[in-house]
Amino acid sequence: GVWASGDASQPLTDLLLRELVKGRLYMNVHTAANAGGEIRGQVLLNSGASFTAKLDGSQEVPAVTTTATGTGSFVLSANGTQLTYNITVNGLSGAITGSHFHNAAAGTGGGVVKAFTFNGNTASGVWTSADANQPLTDLLLSELLKGKLYVNVHTSANAGGEIRGQVLLSTGMGFTAKLEGSQETPAITTTASGTGSVRLNTDGTVSYDLTAGGLTPTAAHFHNAAAGISGGVVKSITLTNNTALGIWSNVDVTQPLTDLLLRELVKGKLYMNVHTLTNPGGEIRGQVINSTEIASGIESTDSQELPSRFTLSQNYPNPFNPSTVIQYAVPFESKVNVTIFNSIGQVVKTYNEGNKNAGSYSIRFNGERLASGVYLYNIKAFSLDGKQNFHATKKMLLIK
Repeated sequence: GVWASGDASQPLTDLLLRELVKGRLYMNVHTAANAGGEIRGQVLLNSGASFTAKLDGSQEVPAVTTTATGTGSFVLSANGTQLTYNITVNGLSGAITGSHFHNAAAGTGGGVVKAFTFNGNTASGVWTSADANQPLTDLLLSELLKGKLYVNVHTSANAGGEIRGQVLLSTGMGFTAKLEGSQETPAITTTASGTGSVRLNTDGTVSYDLTAGGLTPTAAHFHNAAAGISGGVVKSITLTNNTALGIWSNVDVTQPLTDLLLRELVKGKLYMNVHTLTNPGGEIRGQVINSTEIASGIESTDSQELPSRFTLSQNYPNPFNPSTVIQYAVPFESKVNVTIFNSIGQVVKTYNEGNKNAGSYSIRFNGERLASGVYLYNIKAFSLDGKQNFHATKKMLLIK
C-alpha cells in the first residue's frame, strides 16, 4: 500500500514523517491470543539518505538572467540529526555576499534557516540538530524531506540571490564526489575545487551533475581506479560554463556503462577528473563515493567484539555475479531466518539459520541460476527470551 499525507482518516503527518526518519515507528500484528501484538518490527532507515541540488538563475523568484551555475550534494544521517553538504558554484557576476539554506517550495521565496560559508568556489560542512544558532530542527527536517529547502547564493548585483537550487531527495542509489587537487596522483597544489552528484537509477542508468570552479577546463572524464591510483578514461563529461549534467547508460555507442563499470562504481573505483592546460593529467579529482559511507561511517568487524545491536549489512560485492556475501549480527541468542526475494516478491531462497549465539555471521548467496536484476534480502531475528525482534530488508543487484 501507500500511506500519504492526504489520507482522510490516518494521514502521514509532518510529525509522523519525522518520527519515521528517527526510527520511532513500528509495525505490529495482533492476534486473539496476543491482543497487544504478537509480532512487531521497528521501521529503521538502513542508511543515510542522499539529496542533490542543481543551482541556476532560473529558479530565483523572480528569475535571474545569468550564466552562473552550481551543484550541491547532501547526505542526511540515518538518525536525521546531521546533513552533510558540499556545494560548488561557478561564473557568478561578482564576489559571494551571502549563502544560505532557505525554507520554501520551488517557485516561492522563503526565509534564511542556515548560513554557510564558501572557501573559494566550494562550501562544505555539516548542519546538525545541535547547532547553537541555526539548528536542523524537527520542522526543518520535515521540510527537507518534502523538498521545501533550497540553497541560495547571493552577490552584490543580485542581493536576493543570483543562483538557487532546490534540495531534492535522490532516487536510486546516491553517490557524491568532492573534487580537489589533493586527490590527484601525484597531488596538485591548486585553489580550484568541485562538487559531483551521481545517482545509480533503478533502470541501471547513471545520472550525474558536476560543477568545477577556479579553473579553465580543457576536458573532464570519469576514470576507473581506486583512490590514490590513476586509471584510464571510461566516460567523457562535457562541461558548459564549468557545469555538466548527463546520463550514462549501457547503450551509449562509444563509452557504454558496462556491467563491469557498474560494479566498479558501487565499489568506489570510479572518479571524476577535470583537466586543464597547466595540469593536463588532471587538476582536480574526486572519488565517487556511496553517500551511505558518509552517513554511516565505518563499523568495526572485529570478530572478538560482541555486537551491541541487531544489524543487517549491505551485501558485498554489490552488484555481484554470481555470488555475494550477506552479513548480519545479533546481540544475544536469537532465532534467525534470512530470505531472498525477487523484485516481484517471490521467494527464491530461504536460509533457516536456527538459534545463533551473540555474534556476527555471514551467508554466501549464489545467484548462478537466476536472471540479472534487483533482489531483496530480508532478515527476521527473534531473541530467545521473547523480548526483542528484528526485521530488516536490503536491496542487491545481480548483473550477468
